[in-house]
Amino acid sequence: MALEEATGSELFRRLARGYELTEPGEALLKMAVAIEEQIRPIGHSADAKAGFLVNVSAGSWMKLALRQ
Repeated sequence: MALEEATGSELFRRLARGYELTEPGEALLKMAVAIEEQIRPIGHSADAKAGFLVNVSAGSWMKLALRQ
């Protein structure tokens, strides 16, 4: 919700069994993917031993479990 407040747009439709991106959400996702593609080479060239980028999508309960 903070991201939606910051952008002034509804980014997600909250459904009974999950979320769905709205048109502004899709547009923001495309911009984020484009930015990631631009900065990804920086991470890969720095140090191969540094690790890998991992994206995690989780609900509230899973986030709490992952913190432990």
